[in-house]
Amino acid sequence: MNIFYALSEGRGRLTETNLSAFAAFLLAPNKPHGFSSAFLQAFLTEVAKCSGGPERFSAAMSHPLLNVEVGLEKKYDKLVSRIVNIEIQLMTGDGDSQQTVHHIVIENKVKAGAAQTQQLAEQFACISEANRNLPTPITVVLLTPPGEAAALRAEFDALTGC
Repeated sequence: MNIFYALSEGRGRLTETNLSAFAAFLLAPNKPHGFSSAFLQAFLTEVAKCSGGPERFSAAMSHPLLNVEVGLEKKYDKLVSRIVNIEIQLMTGDGDSQQTVHHIVIENKVKAGAAQTQQLAEQFACISEANRNLPTPITVVLLTPPGEAAALRAEFDALTGC
């Protein structure tokens, strides 16, 4: 299923903001959509396959005390001020012993013209700086419409070396 096509079939306008809200709703296991964690698990399985590490999230997702927080339009004011479309934190443990074991950052671009070459790298740097005392893996996901746009490729490629 191509979510960009599905959401743009109606008469409404497809924006990054409403696409982010829709995706965050589906990714949050505690929301009243009826999927529980199935959508999140399917999404993370696909992300893990695409990143070359099919077991990337397995330990966290199978942990008996897994807690998932999905944030929408989260602002980081560290090195530079950046807003992350969607941030997923996978946390394990209970109460005071709970710890974040993985950050997944999702940036979506409805149009190639919205690409900003350094945006993903700066978001990664902000999250890394905010969590420098708790070294936690960070996975950055760039959702784009179908096709190969040079500007979007440049934005994603700027992550190399982060």
